[in-house]
Amino acid sequence: MRGIMKKTTFILSTLLMLLLLGQSAYPQVIKTTKKKPSIIIEVNAGYGLPVMDLKGDATGFWDFSNYGTTTGYHGDFTVKLAVQSYKMAQLRPYLTLGYSQFTGDKEGVAHNPDGKIPPGWPGTGFSGQSTYTPVDTTGTSEVILRMPYAALGFEVAQYTDKKNLSSFNFGLDLMMSFIFGRANETLTYNVPGGESAGNEISYTMKSNVRFGLGLNIGYNYRIENSPVGFNIGSRFQLFNLIGKEVKEANVEGEIYLMDGEDTSLNPLLSSSRNISAITFYGGVSFYIGRR
Repeated sequence: MRGIMKKTTFILSTLLMLLLLGQSAYPQVIKTTKKKPSIIIEVNAGYGLPVMDLKGDATGFWDFSNYGTTTGYHGDFTVKLAVQSYKMAQLRPYLTLGYSQFTGDKEGVAHNPDGKIPPGWPGTGFSGQSTYTPVDTTGTSEVILRMPYAALGFEVAQYTDKKNLSSFNFGLDLMMSFIFGRANETLTYNVPGGESAGNEISYTMKSNVRFGLGLNIGYNYRIENSPVGFNIGSRFQLFNLIGKEVKEANVEGEIYLMDGEDTSLNPLLSSSRNISAITFYGGVSFYIGRR
């Protein structure tokens, strides 16, 4: 019995020594590659592709059929917090603060011959109109939309290697956007009491709050023995799922998003519009802690 006790004590002591030696010899590897991170911070930038009614031309913007943009860019800052880790997966709620901007090609025709937007637009039209209707005239026209947003969501990370360096991530979030911008036009003639020929005339789109959904599919790779890595992916955003409305401007030169439906105000507002985009992004990831 004593022999067995001695052998057991020797084996346990040896295992303990080996464990302590292993920890002292490879502390950095254990901390950075064997454990999954508890916090991930990402800083990304990318290209935005307008889809649905966000895509179009300036003519569509002025007749309420689309928002007249063709290209865009995107940037965001995301913090992810691991709440549950499995052998090859991790669950993470996340918060994203982002900014998207979309612009349209400058069209070789203008759509506001007065060079002014009257109060009450689009219930009120241009000179000689009882109700607003766009009128083509000589000049140029373009649209710029800006969309800062905040998103709160949840993602699943599926790791692909035993060192937990590489993962595919799938996320879904709710987001709140502030949509504003401007429509720019130039006319080839002098506007009475307004701009001279060739000068840019800007109509301000006031800020509009909308709620929507975001869907992310991404890939992360962490540099071994380092708290830094990179990520690439794509994101689909539906900016105005909730909150569509029609609102008259009450100040000259100002307009609203007008994404709702209201034929009683203007027959052109016969259907609501969906503002969506697909973003392709890449950026740097920072890994903090371990779980």
